[in-house]
Amino acid sequence: MPCLYIDCFSGISGDMMVAGLLDLGLDLETLKGFLSQIPVEGYRICSKRVKRGGIRAYLFQVEVSQPQPIRKAEEIISIIQKSKLKASVKEKACGIFKVLAEAEGRVHGVPAEEVHFHEVGAVDSIVDVLSIAVGLEELQIDDIYCSPIPLGRGVVNTMHGPLPLPAPATMLLLEGCPVYGVSLEEELVTPTGAAVV
Repeated sequence: MPCLYIDCFSGISGDMMVAGLLDLGLDLETLKGFLSQIPVEGYRICSKRVKRGGIRAYLFQVEVSQPQPIRKAEEIISIIQKSKLKASVKEKACGIFKVLAEAEGRVHGVPAEEVHFHEVGAVDSIVDVLSIAVGLEELQIDDIYCSPIPLGRGVVNTMHGPLPLPAPATMLLLEGCPVYGVSLEEELVTPTGAAVV
């Protein structure tokens, strides 16, 4: 089975990871078919070719069109487990959410299953994580490797108030990974991106 090497020169997020998988050959219509098997509504995915720094790339975005409930990690995992997705896709997606929930739980001092994924972020996270799991399965990728990860600085506004960058959950998820600081004042690595690598 092939492995995937991610050059994280500009960071990593769920959307960036999905865009990369689409660029590697994941079919967008196939992805939409898989996502339709999950009972989550009120969003649409947009993907298009763009140029970044003169280089051809994909842009992947989740656009939320209606109010969303706040979902606990255990609810999201239950939604995935009850779906008709392949067992291997469910396993990958649930694994990513469990790692995310454990890190967020440690940061906020609550059990992992009680972690809330807030509104738009919950839908974006569900779609990103499932898309990544589908992409890895469809492209038959077993192992992921990545370059050292750049960390921006500054502050990010969250439902819990302002948090320093890198976000605390991101730092927990990157324990043991080679990282380096850069002078950009923005979030280069999201918790979802960190959970994948």
